[in-house]
Amino acid sequence: MRRRQETGVWWASPHVAGVLALMPTVLGIFLIIHELTLHDVLGGVTFPAGGVSFASSLALSKGQLPYDDFVLTQPPGLSILLLPFAWVAHANASAGLDGARGLTAIVSVIDVFLVAFTARFHGISSTFIAGVLFAAFPNAFYATSSVMLEPYVLLFCLLAFQAAFTQGQLAAGGRLVLAGALIGFAVAIKPWALIPAIVLIVCAAVNWRQALGRLLGGLVLGIGVPCITFLLASPGNFMRDVVGAELSRGYAPAVSPPLASRVAEILGLGSTLGISNPNSLAIGVGVVILLVVVVAALVRVSTATPLDWALLATVVGLVVIALVPNQLPIAYTYFLAGFGAIAVGNSVGSLIAVTSTLGSGSGYVSTAAAGGLSVLCVAAMVAVVSVAAPKETDYWRSYFIANASNPSATIDAVVPSGTCVISNNPEALVLAERFATLPAGCPFVADPEGIERVAGSPAAADAAWEQLASEARYVVVGPGQPSLLSSPTLIRFFARQFSLVTDSTYQIYSNNSTLLP
Repeated sequence: MRRRQETGVWWASPHVAGVLALMPTVLGIFLIIHELTLHDVLGGVTFPAGGVSFASSLALSKGQLPYDDFVLTQPPGLSILLLPFAWVAHANASAGLDGARGLTAIVSVIDVFLVAFTARFHGISSTFIAGVLFAAFPNAFYATSSVMLEPYVLLFCLLAFQAAFTQGQLAAGGRLVLAGALIGFAVAIKPWALIPAIVLIVCAAVNWRQALGRLLGGLVLGIGVPCITFLLASPGNFMRDVVGAELSRGYAPAVSPPLASRVAEILGLGSTLGISNPNSLAIGVGVVILLVVVVAALVRVSTATPLDWALLATVVGLVVIALVPNQLPIAYTYFLAGFGAIAVGNSVGSLIAVTSTLGSGSGYVSTAAAGGLSVLCVAAMVAVVSVAAPKETDYWRSYFIANASNPSATIDAVVPSGTCVISNNPEALVLAERFATLPAGCPFVADPEGIERVAGSPAAADAAWEQLASEARYVVVGPGQPSLLSSPTLIRFFARQFSLVTDSTYQIYSNNSTLLP
């Protein structure tokens, strides 16, 4: 079969496809702008999980070291990247947080472009399918509406693939050092990037004399430079927080969700699209995608490039890991969706290319058929957007109306500035201008869920929270996880040592101890 970039037909041209990558990007821009303008997302809404990176960056800007001074169950890459916004937050917390959310939105748009652009070698159908599927991925909302890790780790991984390959073949020289540094920094943001990093190492090992050393050198720099200070300051805590917590995922829940439910989450099916029981549909869609990917891989065995195999291997590795945990945090699916959309787009593009080689007589008929299929794929993606986008945006609106809250006024009325206060939602303290003014000796709780993951058992988690709360003058308990007061042990502890001073969406407790300053 002829190589697609050598056919010269419009529907298979990587150059045309590269330009068309801008169309899904425009869709991504509109969706992100709509998302950020809903119900005070910029300025007041808090997201418990979304506040971890910014709160840890704010603590770091005050001289507090993650892993040594406070628990942080993620590498320090994003905390370092957000430092300019953390410094702004010292003067205006809302402006700093809005700036960080705006940066995340820009990164998310770039991700859409890179997903579509990476699939360009298989024609316009591949590019359009990959870009649109990812831009309209329902679960993207959970990763892009606040300052989450996933958009950043996907950005650096895709940039690493762009640097590591040229025309589908492994690059040489300094590009491999750059690729290693980019993928290394992605690992320094989130350990899930180890999967594409390992894939790149395997690709480089095939030509190990010229490629492997350069890639590994860049990888060591990318991981080592942001992590070395924190590792040397507290090696035991660093390994416990980052490596141990990521591998163990904390203590297991009583009931593990069924396989079909996890497949539904990976595919983004469920409440976002108004589907109440998506499991059966998810299995059906998953089987179809699996067949398309497998058949496409078989038909292009002799023509696939190292980039094709690297992308496919990355998707396989990520899917396997996503199906293993007892419960996959929904924001994690964003990272998998980026590579998954490329794999689906590449597979469809490969099968369309096969169509152009079928039939007898003039090749014009089969080539025209392949072009027609490409147009149909583009039309199908337009239909997907027209159906899915309204459902998604309606869900975002209802989600914010039901869950959005600005706790600043509640906290301002009770908690004096400069007082030691902790919360299960650090972003609430950030917005209320309390996190940046925590006094010396006060515990910085930047990663509340991480405290429970590091503890390893409910009893140990209760003990950790009791110790932290005992050192604080006030405790602000917001909705979401960790719920903090769902444990009978903690309920008794708070009843014994604290007084409830505000009972609203955010409950505020005052420590009765006379020993605290």
